[in-house]
Amino acid sequence: MPPSDDIDFDLATAYPDIGVLRAALGRRDWAACRRVLDAAPPDSRTGLIRAGSDEDGIEDFLRDVLRRDPADSAAAAMLGRGLISIGWKARTTSLAKDVSREQWTVFYEWLARAEEVLIGAAARNPRDPAVWSARITAAMGLSLGPAEQRRRYDRPRGSRSSTPGGSDRPTTSPSRLRSRSVASSNA
Repeated sequence: MPPSDDIDFDLATAYPDIGVLRAALGRRDWAACRRVLDAAPPDSRTGLIRAGSDEDGIEDFLRDVLRRDPADSAAAAMLGRGLISIGWKARTTSLAKDVSREQWTVFYEWLARAEEVLIGAAARNPRDPAVWSARITAAMGLSLGPAEQRRRYDRPRGSRSSTPGGSDRPTTSPSRLRSRSVASSNA
């Protein structure tokens, strides 16, 4: 039998809530988005947030949601993931040796913006796994090392932080990340 051209790789086909979330994002209806997200178990919620963050042009909408409710960790996680994705688009999937200084600079700038959003979200809602999942992704992209990645992995489960005194503070601030990206582009 010849292969079928009817294969559908859209995640919404297998996970209908993704389609419902996408439609709500398209309408810029955050209340409808929250109904979908709040009804999902934590692992599915994190996956939905990740899928929603892939929608083009939602950054301003999510920033507006956060202006109205800074404690909305779902909006913060979705915005943070979206900013990380924009950074990766600038960096491309090329091998690191083939990425230009300009691409690295843009990449680090977008990840630093994501970190700013996600740090605030983690401070307001330290047990939200979607926020910490995005923070782990940002830590990997920023090459913050395995100790920081592990600290971020452990935080929503209530483990003690690996930083002195059990602090929730990141080991690298967003402003330092920006200066690092400028320094690396001048190297």
